[in-house]
Amino acid sequence: LNGEGHFCARVVKMELEGILFTYNSKPRLAAFRTKGPSSRYFVYVPGLTDGLLEQSFLPPLADAVGRMGYTFVQPVLSSSYSGYGISSLARDCEELNALLEHLVQLAAPARPDIVVMGHSTGCQDWVWYLAHGRHTQYITHAILQAPASDRYSNAP
Repeated sequence: LNGEGHFCARVVKMELEGILFTYNSKPRLAAFRTKGPSSRYFVYVPGLTDGLLEQSFLPPLADAVGRMGYTFVQPVLSSSYSGYGISSLARDCEELNALLEHLVQLAAPARPDIVVMGHSTGCQDWVWYLAHGRHTQYITHAILQAPASDRYSNAP
């Protein structure tokens, strides 16, 4: 509340410079990556119903991993935004397979070095991916930040 009793919301401007690209044709899915050629990728998957730039820590995180020589990547999955409840971990895994395949091709002829990070329910995607994904040989580190299991909370 301000001095006059009115509610004031502070809007925090968040922006990153980079490239928005498609990595899957059916369904057509897009991802964001910071600029610069790289064979080193830091792939962030957010939590339940989140999409691009949902968390305020993302711009400083992208800056920090950039200084370490990594390209920051954030995909939009079918389960992003309002897609919760109509997707599955298996489907997210297939979509992450498509994303990592795209990154492997971008890195060629170099062998990619991929660090993955999940936030909240995004952690489930990476745990599932590490068990079932096709490109796990390129993943050198996995970060599970504030892991939660909301996706199957309503399961019988």
